[in-house]
Amino acid sequence: MTLPHDKGAERALVGLALTTSGVSYDRVSDRIDAASFFDPECSRMWSAIARIRAAGDEVNEFVVAHALTGILDESIVLGFTNTIHPSGDDQRYARIVAELHQRRKLIAACTQASAVASDTSRPHSVVTQEAEKLIYESLRSVRTREPWKPLPELVETVKTQNAYTAAERGRIVGIKMGIEDLDWHLKGFRPGELIVIGGRTSDGKSSLALTCARNEAIRGVRSAYFSCEISGEDMTQRLLAAEGVTIADQESFDFYQADHSRNRIMAAYEAVKRLPIEVVYQPKITFPQIRTWCRRFLTTGPLGLIVIDYLALLGSTEKTDRRDREIAGFTAACLELAAEFGVPVIAIQSLNRRSAGDGKLLRPEMSHLMVSSAIQSDAHRILLLHNPNQSADGNAADTGEREVIIAKNRRGKRYTTVKVRLLGPRFLFVGDGEPLAPSYGREDHDDVF
Repeated sequence: MTLPHDKGAERALVGLALTTSGVSYDRVSDRIDAASFFDPECSRMWSAIARIRAAGDEVNEFVVAHALTGILDESIVLGFTNTIHPSGDDQRYARIVAELHQRRKLIAACTQASAVASDTSRPHSVVTQEAEKLIYESLRSVRTREPWKPLPELVETVKTQNAYTAAERGRIVGIKMGIEDLDWHLKGFRPGELIVIGGRTSDGKSSLALTCARNEAIRGVRSAYFSCEISGEDMTQRLLAAEGVTIADQESFDFYQADHSRNRIMAAYEAVKRLPIEVVYQPKITFPQIRTWCRRFLTTGPLGLIVIDYLALLGSTEKTDRRDREIAGFTAACLELAAEFGVPVIAIQSLNRRSAGDGKLLRPEMSHLMVSSAIQSDAHRILLLHNPNQSADGNAADTGEREVIIAKNRRGKRYTTVKVRLLGPRFLFVGDGEPLAPSYGREDHDDVF
């Protein structure tokens, strides 16, 4: 079987690198390396071009021919410049070469996975894990963040960010919660950061994370939301509720009878359809599976945010009799996920039993988080949700009043409390005193529980 390749695209890409003094190479070198080529001649020439550019020299056919003396004939190198292509075509050729290289890697991984699956002497769970790992490794290079960048490039990136922030007097760089007071203190979630949202049951942890994903989706930022307890259909109902049509109305026959209310819910359906939020519902999902899903999403476009709901319900690929060690491993895996994909990761976690003493609910602290020592060490930001009106017996009415305690903040002041409101029927957080978001629903459903 001949593996998929496009010799014409490979030769054209190398030819453009030769005829543009290496400019085309510089534009695509973050995606293409010597291993990306099926044609060995193209692979050797690309490797030579890489060495020349690394030395800071310009590239042309004669320099490359000299570098390949004794490896390739000069006539072969010169032959790559016979057909001149527009310089703008380098991106198109690079995409073709990269995609076909990825297909070849996937074919090789599937062949290996097939051999692993055929071994009936091994446990099913081990076979599944190894096959999944092979597929994951074959996709490792698809639009993931490079772990290393030269310091001058890092300086230029930070210089640009700082210039924007200074010029716009505190512009938020990164992912925003969409709550003005909270964003002012947090200054935006940056790529590679781990943000942990902690709180008690029904305090609104998932709603706060979903509020962030929704507000960013409205701005065009794509999110991947991994849920271990809320199904995709239930999540969609919450997003519709955020548009102003409560779940009660969504399931109400009477609501559909009136033209004005039916038009509102149809408009809400269309609004939610446009939100770039990828919802994955899988109880006990593992981090290799999360990575696989993220790589699948990356094949159709970039990701800006990953949400994991929540840590205590994740599955583990390692056998251990201590759940606290598993969860500690999850926080480290979240950091790896954030670094690899170059996005902030929001992870949700519950509070432990120490958050309640003598029949009273204590004000949340970092030490109240399950496996708090690992979270305190690994997280860049820790946000603790608190319902100041909640009683130990749970009989107090929920007015929607909440406090977000910024317990850890590597980019600003910590131990700061920001007052917010949870619009219960809409599963939506807003700032204390901020106006309600536009609604398609009835006005009487804007009230909170």
